[in-house]
Amino acid sequence: MLRWVPAIALLLAIPALADVVHLKDGKIIEGRARRESGGWAVTDSAGTVFHFSDDQIDTIEKTGNQTDEQRAQSQLNALRHDAEAFTDAAMGVERFRRFIADHKNTPAAVDAVKDLQLWEQRRADKLVKAGPNWVTAEQYNQLLGKTVLLVQQAREEYKQGRQRDVEATINTLLALDANNISALYLRGLLLAKQDQTMPARKAFERVLELASDHGPSLNNVAVLCWQQTHYEKAMGLYEKAMAASPRNRQVLDNVAEALHAIPERFATSAVVQKAKKRFEDQDADLQKELAEQGLHRWGATYYTEAQMQQVKAEQAKIDAKKQALKDEYDRIEQQMRSMQSAIDLNIERMRRIESDRWRFDNINNVWVEFPLPNSYWQTQRETDILRRDLIALRDRLATYPQKMRQAEQTTPLPAYTGKQRLIEAEGTPLKPPQPVVNPTTQPAK
Repeated sequence: MLRWVPAIALLLAIPALADVVHLKDGKIIEGRARRESGGWAVTDSAGTVFHFSDDQIDTIEKTGNQTDEQRAQSQLNALRHDAEAFTDAAMGVERFRRFIADHKNTPAAVDAVKDLQLWEQRRADKLVKAGPNWVTAEQYNQLLGKTVLLVQQAREEYKQGRQRDVEATINTLLALDANNISALYLRGLLLAKQDQTMPARKAFERVLELASDHGPSLNNVAVLCWQQTHYEKAMGLYEKAMAASPRNRQVLDNVAEALHAIPERFATSAVVQKAKKRFEDQDADLQKELAEQGLHRWGATYYTEAQMQQVKAEQAKIDAKKQALKDEYDRIEQQMRSMQSAIDLNIERMRRIESDRWRFDNINNVWVEFPLPNSYWQTQRETDILRRDLIALRDRLATYPQKMRQAEQTTPLPAYTGKQRLIEAEGTPLKPPQPVVNPTTQPAK
């Protein structure tokens, strides 16, 4: 185990500063641990400050005023805890040997000899890790043979909606093999159904680390990215999914939905255009293939010939209704323009009448105001009526966009659903387990 504190410094260190920080990469640092934004600052006995994020730290032991012997026992307990995750017997041997060397003449070092002997025996017997247990290669291969049946079982449990059962089966698979891509994929599906978008993404992304060209996982990460409004990233993943699984109907339907719904500011980006080009090429081939089966694309899905005839008939009615609404809208707009022109003329006429009612009296050398004629008041009444009718028409016109939307939504078979869908259990990667042959330390991954 890597120690970052020099031996002399340890002898001079103040016990109150001897916190023990265990990093996830196996390193240990002794010093004063202080919380800071986003992580911890650790000051060792030499005064050097190390900064670590929360993601880098496994555990922190606040040892306080412990003696050297107490601190050694605390570190042994931590090492034993860490060792539970070891999958390589040689690693256990190396770590416990280092601990004993670093803590000579302490009860903890004497106690650790038992652990070292256990790990040395595991290495000598060429045992491998299977879940929480250490078994022979033959036993491990027998267990691996069962994983195929367990995967089939998990898929059926998922399809039947037996969430607790499938979770238990997935946990069994991952305990046996933490990199079982079938179990990781099914876990991603379960997490997505529970609206745990980020954990689900991580599960699918782990599948892709192990099988980078798995089309269903690429599709599923794209769907989850879209839900998080990472539109360009989603389109880039869709492009890779189409490359990995050419002419996959579920992937292409999702891309059709995405291209229809993508915000305009992203539509012209290079990544979107690249995905669009691949979609158009593959979808043209898929449409020809499915046309032979009597299926035809309608927006983001496919319908039968009979359904398409129904759609076309209904669409003709909808188009006629929309055209009637548009014609009526145009007539009202024209009527409003005529009414506004009449109002403007009346206002101009009234202004002239108001101006003409003033006359100059040359005899008395003064301006005289004459009463407004009846024509003025008649024009004003007409203008008020025109304004009232104009407001009514404007309010009526404001309802037409909603009427148009309602007309568009009356189609019996919608062209787009607004949803992009995960590829479910049928997309589970089925990679056969790799048996151990003449193992030395751990099973092949």
